[in-house]
Amino acid sequence: MLLKKTFKIEELNKNLKNYKKLDNLKQFLKNLLKNFDVEFIILFGSLAKGTWNYRSDIDLLIVSNSINGDYFERLLKVQKLSPGGIDIFLYTLNEFEEMLNNFRLITIEPLASGQILYDKGIGLKLMQKVKMWIKTGILTQVKNGWKINLNNS
Repeated sequence: MLLKKTFKIEELNKNLKNYKKLDNLKQFLKNLLKNFDVEFIILFGSLAKGTWNYRSDIDLLIVSNSINGDYFERLLKVQKLSPGGIDIFLYTLNEFEEMLNNFRLITIEPLASGQILYDKGIGLKLMQKVKMWIKTGILTQVKNGWKINLNNS
């Protein structure tokens, strides 16, 4: 069972060893986990897929209930910890689950093709849910996103 309660950068795709911003990612994650209680963190996009280039940024989905304020206040608090080059998508667990149940792309893509960097357990469960939707045909990947087939539910 994949349950990551601690962050292990070595587990990232080996293609990242030459990625220049990897130190930024390491430092950001250490600061984030030191300052906030986080449910899960998923790396997604080109870095997670191994298709990055020198211009690629770091896409991180972060789910936490411990950061107070509205969306923008929470995002600002977390962005202050970032050395740059990191696109942060930050939600509470309730916000994230509601968006997932409404098939929002920002929830589907990280869960379908991302890499869990930190998880207390719920991230893996949600990832398995999306993979089951794909397996049963509820979700089908298309060229620029996902097709929803509710007739298969």
